[in-house]
Amino acid sequence: LPVFFCFFLGFPRLWLLWIGGYAISPGPSSPDSRIEIVIPHRSSITEIEHILADKKVIMDDRRFSMLAILTGAAKKLRAGEYRFETGKRPLATIDLLKKGKVLYRPVTMPEGTEMLKVADILEAENWIDRTKFLDMAYDPEFLREMGVEADSLEGYLFPDTYYLSKGQQNEEGIIRIMVTKHFQIYNKFIR
Repeated sequence: LPVFFCFFLGFPRLWLLWIGGYAISPGPSSPDSRIEIVIPHRSSITEIEHILADKKVIMDDRRFSMLAILTGAAKKLRAGEYRFETGKRPLATIDLLKKGKVLYRPVTMPEGTEMLKVADILEAENWIDRTKFLDMAYDPEFLREMGVEADSLEGYLFPDTYYLSKGQQNEEGIIRIMVTKHFQIYNKFIR
């Protein structure tokens, strides 16, 4: 009976050592000193783990998910585009994803750019699916929801330089950013 208790009292400690050792061990080495990845919006912890392992940011090891759950970060990991230094410890990787330290890239819409050209620019830089974007741009229900009193978003996509992170904004998100900017400027100077 004492052996039985010793075994079960020691097992949780061994398990914590196993997880703790993984948490502070360096990630895999790579010929590249930096690795850029995109974590898509609404990715599960398992999907994030697979993305990171496929890109050699972490070792392919279930302990990553366990560590994220154990630290309370599993549901707090944020979507977006990230740059990782090779050899980063799993705990540091989780911390970076939890803080959402994403890469933002400038996307410029020149003044006078028509809606179809906006869709072309965004598609060419892999921000959107052009068809989805234009479907939303002509959707009467979506236009009403956005406060647009017109047949399309033509004239409502404000020309500016926007800083976006891949994986964070989809077609709807980008449209909302541009239309919100339009109304901010309109309300500030016109009303």
